[in-house]
Amino acid sequence: MQTKELRRWVAGATIVVTSIFACGRESIPVARDASVVQRLAPTLADAKAADPRGHLLEAAPRILASADFTQPGVASAWKIRPDATVLVEKGPNGLVLEPEPGGIDVILGFTPPVALPPAFRVELRVAWTRGIGAMVADRLLWRSRTHPEFDLFRHVGFAPNDPPKGGMVRGIYDVRYWPGEIEELRFDFVRVPNRQKGSRVIVQGITIMSDPARTTRRDDGGRVWADLGGTVHPVLTSAVPSRLTIRSRVPRSGRFSAELGLVGAETETQSSFAGFSIRVGGVERPVASARLAPDAFGNAGWVRLTADLADWADQEVELHLEVDGSELPPTATALWGMPAVLGARADPSPPPVVVVAVWDTVRQESLSVYGYDRPTTPFLERLAERAAVFEAAFSQSAWTIPSMASMLTSRYPWQLGVQWGAYHRLPEGPATIAEAFAKEGFVTGAFVSNFVLGAGDGYARGFDSYQPAAFEMTDGDLITEQALRWAARHPDMPLFLLVHYTDPHAPYAPTDDDLRALYPELPEDELSGPSDPSYENANPENALRMQRRYEAEIRAADRYLERLVRGLESLRGGREPLLVLASDHGEDFLEHGFLSHGAHLFASQVHVPLILSWPGHVPARRIQSVVRNLDIAPTLLDLVGSQIPEGFEGVSLKPLLEGQPATLSAYSETNLSGPRRMAIREDGFTYATFERGNTLTPPHPAADREVRARLDARLPATALYDGLGGGTGPDRSSGHGERVQRLQRRLDEVEVRRQRGWGIQFRAPAALEREGTVALSGELTRASGSFLAPRTHGFEAESDVAEMDASNRRIRFRVTLTPGDTDWIFVDEDSSDDIALTVESDSSSGVVTLVCNEASAQVDRIAIGRAAAACSPEVVLSSLETSESKAAVRIWASAEGSPGIAPSDDEDDQMSRLRALGYIE
Repeated sequence: MQTKELRRWVAGATIVVTSIFACGRESIPVARDASVVQRLAPTLADAKAADPRGHLLEAAPRILASADFTQPGVASAWKIRPDATVLVEKGPNGLVLEPEPGGIDVILGFTPPVALPPAFRVELRVAWTRGIGAMVADRLLWRSRTHPEFDLFRHVGFAPNDPPKGGMVRGIYDVRYWPGEIEELRFDFVRVPNRQKGSRVIVQGITIMSDPARTTRRDDGGRVWADLGGTVHPVLTSAVPSRLTIRSRVPRSGRFSAELGLVGAETETQSSFAGFSIRVGGVERPVASARLAPDAFGNAGWVRLTADLADWADQEVELHLEVDGSELPPTATALWGMPAVLGARADPSPPPVVVVAVWDTVRQESLSVYGYDRPTTPFLERLAERAAVFEAAFSQSAWTIPSMASMLTSRYPWQLGVQWGAYHRLPEGPATIAEAFAKEGFVTGAFVSNFVLGAGDGYARGFDSYQPAAFEMTDGDLITEQALRWAARHPDMPLFLLVHYTDPHAPYAPTDDDLRALYPELPEDELSGPSDPSYENANPENALRMQRRYEAEIRAADRYLERLVRGLESLRGGREPLLVLASDHGEDFLEHGFLSHGAHLFASQVHVPLILSWPGHVPARRIQSVVRNLDIAPTLLDLVGSQIPEGFEGVSLKPLLEGQPATLSAYSETNLSGPRRMAIREDGFTYATFERGNTLTPPHPAADREVRARLDARLPATALYDGLGGGTGPDRSSGHGERVQRLQRRLDEVEVRRQRGWGIQFRAPAALEREGTVALSGELTRASGSFLAPRTHGFEAESDVAEMDASNRRIRFRVTLTPGDTDWIFVDEDSSDDIALTVESDSSSGVVTLVCNEASAQVDRIAIGRAAAACSPEVVLSSLETSESKAAVRIWASAEGSPGIAPSDDEDDQMSRLRALGYIE
């Protein structure tokens, strides 16, 4: 039903829900060792129940306060307070600000003349002057009674709204949640002057808006999510008043449960409220009820409502979810968060608790549990005495978004489309670990402290409750408390819990106690230093100081993890959870000439901890075999006897836990600061590539010029290293030709699989005459239709070309290859049958091999009439060994490819936050 049609509905409508399912299954399974959990129609489409007030999701922001500083007296009303900044004048141009003499920062504090809701939007209008170009404030910070100090963890970056118009630019800042009454906000223009002394900032105005679309939203799959007080639930929505009718078969000891919320109910009547009730069909009196009174901004929640349904066990009943509130405005919308019917377990054994604890930015080499000489992980050391410790675990990328997407779905980043381009959303389709556990009867919750894993970007899929980062990054003490409070609300249910700690992520802000515990012998000045990696501070002394602070943050994360585990033990009668401790990536402190992460795939950035503990079920052992983060999901599901979804690329590590041998290859990739890097680790070797000039995989938009320059200077195009670390010794390729060829074939498989459509691969023979190069030239033509613009891999020689004529039906190419070199042209997104190819070679051998199904040829000049003969990726890859003595041309067609990800509403905001965290220059 379309939104336009929904608006025709009236308040008081009765909505009948005709389907009940658990995350996609038509019938509700009773999982082994799990309770009955019936999630009731979590999507509007499946429920056939749409919100008559659904237009709230697209409602325009409501202006709470607006300041026009070109008018007299406005600055005083907003209590403008410059800091380290000179207010040059208040006049018809606005507030003219410049740094104090000798300074470079412009900081502007102010207090709005109105109270602010928990979530709001700020628009800043800044005059475009010579000193600032098209930039606005780098971040917005705030101070509240509960957090009296401005804190870098409590800021939002800007999102440019539009290009300069009339000498003015705008920035949009979205505050999702804050813990108390705001006393002052502050704009920091720390990067706006571009470090030019004397640069001026002219602030013309500020507008603050309440945005209901930021509270309630639909995701790609049609689910509606609501964020109240920083906790996000999937919801059914209904008007006030209205009734939702749901048919359900009640299990033994059944009960109904929902988290209640209210939005859009702003009213001047102090005593107004919404009354929620649950009735069973045929029974006059409600079985449960609750009242929610809206706050000054029309919101309320979450309030948990449960109803005992034991009297109707083994019966199919109609459940009426009713809400009334005659004094509320017609914009009021009731939220039924995580509506479910829960049943008692048939198995009397204690229900399992499965915990995935992720430490953001933690490399294995800095943990004392893995032999580091400082006591960074005392709890993990004790835990390891009865746990499985994986010595050779590797993440699938070197920064958070692709690595976490891979861990949650057991798929490679390239399969999810999160690694290339500006879009970081988790696509619909691939099953997540949370969805898999939800299908098996687990109640699922996530507590995430890094803002990039947003609920609106797909990472909440499968979770009944999702607590995103309250600010840029949430302190580990807070999310541990939140996770334990959530677990306490489900004392008799099997739980799947994800807790993501960002304490070790920059900026490093350890406590003095943690620093002293690691470095008691050092004087105070040796423990201070930069808190955020910056190449302005890229010297060994500063890197060492940052590393010490980083290690102290790891010690704090270890303490929070112990509190989490002990708390869960206490809630479950002393039974320890099934726990996995993992990390999404590591961190560099100039070991390879870099700071921070995301740049390369050496061990410091992808060799991560992986520890699995479940006393009585998992034996204690140290495991040397190579494993991957994408093996976590299938391993946990296998351990609790649950079904592993189809499409998982990872494998269960249960055989390794039982002492059986296993041989795996660890593939990793990144392109955060330049073209794509790939690495594969197996059999004691690391094979790594660094691509230049590859238009198939262009640089990420967050590419940092400083990092890119260091990559270009330091990383070879390909190299084979001894050991699984990589980058710590000489290139061993010359002595391992067969190994290099096999590992390159693995990387070529990725290249073929991730390009949906039609393309050509060129490969030079391993041994060449005539100055060590071979040139392949020719053309592609189409009888009808048109080509896409050709995209290439490599093509670094000045004479290399791939040009399309004006008709878009002919592509002329010339490729110069060195021994064993490979290049690609990708020419179309579909497998067309009207493409003709002609290729010739200047090789002294006069021979080119065309590898394509049964149509191979070895002649001076080769041609095929139609691309219908194109090889499957499997045929292309299996024929790689034929290129040892002859130049080869391979035609391939792939139907897989990386998914195209549409931009989210928050993409500009997300990119600006990446900039604020140092990912973007």
